[in-house]
Amino acid sequence: MSLPLKIQPNAINQEAQVQFYLQKAGIVLLSMHDLYGQPVKVINRGFLEKGWHQTIFTKDNLPNGIYFLNLKLANYQQSQKIIIFNN
Repeated sequence: MSLPLKIQPNAINQEAQVQFYLQKAGIVLLSMHDLYGQPVKVINRGFLEKGWHQTIFTKDNLPNGIYFLNLKLANYQQSQKIIIFNN
């Protein structure tokens, strides 16, 4: 359904670029979750066409730590670890 999530840079201080490819169109949920699996931020929710997609993730008020970026499309789900740190 999708190629791996690309997050650059990872670890992030302020923002990161997120890229992914959808092999078919559908309703997508791109969200951040803490180590307990609790959602902490929705980055993108809605219908996306087939193809490459790119968005900018900003950490906003999230504290330092390890999080998971989660991409859901129909019965497909993929996660990528992301580290957030403050200077």
